[in-house]
Parts: sequence; structure tokens; C-alpha cells
Amino acid sequence: LLTQLALRSSGLLNIAHVARDTELPHTTLRRYMALLGTTFLFTPLLPWSNKRAKRLVKAPKVHLADCGFATWLCGIYSPGELVKNPMWGHLMETFVVNEVRKLATWAKNPVDLFHFRMDTGKEVDIVLEDARGRIIGIEVKSSASIDRSDLYGLLELREAAGKNWVRGIVLHSGPAVTPFSKDLHAVPMSALWEW
Repeated sequence: LLTQLALRSSGLLNIAHVARDTELPHTTLRRYMALLGTTFLFTPLLPWSNKRAKRLVKAPKVHLADCGFATWLCGIYSPGELVKNPMWGHLMETFVVNEVRKLATWAKNPVDLFHFRMDTGKEVDIVLEDARGRIIGIEVKSSASIDRSDLYGLLELREAAGKNWVRGIVLHSGPAVTPFSKDLHAVPMSALWEW
């Protein structure tokens, strides 16, 4: 089960598909999933929504709490293998989600973490929402170069959030900050640790 979840890192959770691939009955699978959640091995990211946003996907995203363990379960055993593997971007997203969760525990303004996905496929990997409803969107890209097409999900979230929108950030593996507008920026992944 853990291997099947690791292989679905950053994807939408579809219990029927997991049950089929693990050959577990739905009732047993749900009990196992609850146990994995209780022991903090499996930490799904719930979907964000509001009244303004229509046609949103309501399924949580799959994230194991330990990205290194998820990588090992995917059969990737070295950094060289990781960057060449099709799972690289998915595992990077899981890593960033877990890092942001850790950082959020000591934030001055507590935030809840969600993901945003429309039925058209436009998505934002992480949505931060504070108690006042203010929204920050974070998109994770394993690429070092970012262009306007990487902003489509953030633009949809900005529209859905309305007056509660604060900022959109694309975290990438490159070295430079790139402003796209006053509230949309591409920022190096290293910014997570350089405060």
C-alpha cells in the first residue's frame, strides 16, 4: 500500500484505483489509510474551495510524510537516478509540501494548507489560507526556467480567491527571482531555507 501511495505522489487520491492495484477490499483499505494517517506516514493535502470557484476537483492529493522514504519506495536509490526519473517532479512537490507544512508550524500567522485543481486540469500545488481568508498560491516546478504557461493555475486561483488573493509564487530549481507582475513571482526553491 505504501508503495502504491508513493507511486501516486502529488497525484489525486482515487481509492478505487488504489484498491484495485493493491487488491484490497475497500473496507480494509480505508482502515489501513486511517492507520497510515494516524501514524503520520500518509498526509493527504485536502482541496481548497470557496463559493466563487466552480468546477473544482474535490479529491485530496497524495503525499507521504517522508519524501526520502517515498523515493525509496519508488525504487529510486541515488540522486542521479532521481533527476532522470519521471517521478522527479512529483517527489519534489511532495518534498516542498512537507517543508511548507513544517514552516507553517512556527508562522506568526497560522495557515492551513490545501491544493487547488479545476476540472480543466489547471492546478496550484499548495494553497495557503490564513484565518482571515487571505490566499497565497505556490506552484512547484522542477525546471530551472519558468515562463507564463507556468502561471495558468495561479491565475485561475487568483480569480477564484477574488479580494482575498495576496500573492502567487512559482518555486523552481533555478537561481533567480523573476517578477511576472506585482503579485506573481518565480522564486528559487532555496528561498524556503534562506529567511
